[in-house]
Amino acid sequence: MSNSAQQDARDEWSRAADTDRIQVAQLLTDAAAQGRLPMSEYEDRLTKAYAAQTYDELDRLRSDLPGYPVSPRRGGAPKPAPSTLLLAIMSAFERRGRWNVPKKLTTFALWGGGVIDLRYADFTSTEVEIHACSIMGGQTILLPPEVNVEIHGHGVMGGFDHSVNGEGTPGAPTVKIRGFSLWGAVGIKRKNRKARS
Repeated sequence: MSNSAQQDARDEWSRAADTDRIQVAQLLTDAAAQGRLPMSEYEDRLTKAYAAQTYDELDRLRSDLPGYPVSPRRGGAPKPAPSTLLLAIMSAFERRGRWNVPKKLTTFALWGGGVIDLRYADFTSTEVEIHACSIMGGQTILLPPEVNVEIHGHGVMGGFDHSVNGEGTPGAPTVKIRGFSLWGAVGIKRKNRKARS
């Protein structure tokens, strides 16, 4: 066996890094957005990608997708999107569709409102911190079924939703939501993705 073949065999069974799982999740999202994967198959493969332990498992999830290399760059340090601040002061903010979720996201609604939809977004880190504050305003955070969630927020004469089950798919990103609401609300909901027509 040549050195190259030995390296390929070793590589195939070595442990996949978080960055590799995130990269495959983004490739699968691309394929679903372009109509090459039905929504049910996309969600099934996404769950398997986050749970994958080896490069071989990840390669099998993307091997039939045209135009994607079977052996992309492996490992490397994650490159989270830059921290983001979203403000709604007597106005509104909205993040929907495909967007890069930063490691740290701060949202503030004062006499305004906002929506953060993570269902079709690309995670750039395995842990995401959202600091959500609403004062006489409201905001909604929509979570896909597979993410894990931790909620540590409080409402004073307002609401901070704690009803979402925190457990998602093992290996999927964890979204930590903190903050408060005063005469306002922070709603947190799990919501399934809709099939694209």
